[in-house]
Amino acid sequence: MVTIYQAQGKEDLEHACELFFEFLTWAIEKSKELYNEDIDIDKMINHSMSEIDKGIFSPPHGRLMLAKEEGQTAGIACMKKIREDTCEIKRIYVRPGYRGKKIGQKLLDQLIQSVKEIGYSKILLDSARFMKEAHSLYRSAGFKEIEIYSETEMTEDFQKHMVYMELKL
Repeated sequence: MVTIYQAQGKEDLEHACELFFEFLTWAIEKSKELYNEDIDIDKMINHSMSEIDKGIFSPPHGRLMLAKEEGQTAGIACMKKIREDTCEIKRIYVRPGYRGKKIGQKLLDQLIQSVKEIGYSKILLDSARFMKEAHSLYRSAGFKEIEIYSETEMTEDFQKHMVYMELKL
């Protein structure tokens, strides 16, 4: 059975950092392979870790959700405020050994529920073009492709390799 919950405490944050590292290492290596872009992996990882440390994904305005199955951390999903009425989903990631069990769907559903409870009216996200399974997941929840939004963290050179999506609530 999968449990989805808001990360709390040092141990949960350590698991979140591990998952961020796994996701970013995989995504950056895949991007380098496909797009031949020079991406500073250390800079990306340090930025993401600093967001966790600063509490950007913490209540009341953000969420850092972990998924556990049989006591093992299986996945992560994060959301942060970027405008008064708008949040951004970051880093939905499920470890390879746990894929195919609808954990990503459960994480996304829980994030959307949290977004509604907070009172945001719009969710934005960006995702690398090669992450086709993620795009299908987002579309199944009602996300639509949009033009780039100003708060994206992607460098100008890399923006062309991204898909930008929005869900109006």
